Amino acid sequence: MARVALAALLFCALPVVEAEPRESALIADAALPGLLISGIRGARSTITGAYYLFKIGRGSRNIPAQVAAELVAAARRGVEVTILLEGKNPVGRTNRATALFLARGGVKVLFPSGRGAAHVKALVIDDRLLFLGSHNLTQSALSRNSELSLLVQDPALAREVHAYLNRLAARSSYLAVPRVQGRERR
Repeated sequence: MARVALAALLFCALPVVEAEPRESALIADAALPGLLISGIRGARSTITGAYYLFKIGRGSRNIPAQVAAELVAAARRGVEVTILLEGKNPVGRTNRATALFLARGGVKVLFPSGRGAAHVKALVIDDRLLFLGSHNLTQSALSRNSELSLLVQDPALAREVHAYLNRLAARSSYLAVPRVQGRERR
């Protein structure tokens, strides 16, 4: 619990200036969702992430669905949101269901191409906050599994990871969303 409090303090209390010292917090097991959702809610300009598996489910207690809804809400309030998801089977089918939900809500969804899997699990917010670790966005990873991630407030490192994700995006295919209710949705 002390680590969650430290992470919350890092996220909420430190001013965002280029000269600030690097700060980080370890996020274990089920402590990630609240911090991730708070970070998404606080985003002002960009959110760029990549996940090997992002599996939304039904019901109000489905944590990945809550994260997906927050990403859509961020896109609707003008934040540029880009999510890269593994598109190859067996996880590709699951990710495509989530991708359709995200894309219909205004999130740019990409599927990296190439021989290997896109096994990255990272989210960069406003080029200042970085979530990086083992957590996939699944109910089990966010509530039951033994997982370990970091929350890092370091603008230089966040920009470096963002650049890496942009390189993945450059060799990715964009999800084309079918027309919904007579309008083109993207």
